Amino acid sequence: MLSHHEHIDGSGLPNGLVGDEIPLFSKIIAVANIYAGLTAKNMYYEYLSKQEAIIELNHLKNNHLDTNIVNIFIDKVLN
Repeated sequence: MLSHHEHIDGSGLPNGLVGDEIPLFSKIIAVANIYAGLTAKNMYYEYLSKQEAIIELNHLKNNHLDTNIVNIFIDKVLN
């Protein structure tokens, strides 16, 4: 599952896929993976609260993350 590191704008890895070239499942995993990374307790950096992570996810819409997937994740999973 390499394509969960792809970004909607084509700036991701490993293949620089853009938009609909990225499989739906990979888009979903990307959002969940970023949220988990932002909120997980870690000895190397401060983790974010749920609300802070939601703000960060919203900043990543339209360039790194699929807007619809982020909106659904926030609405159905986090609320």
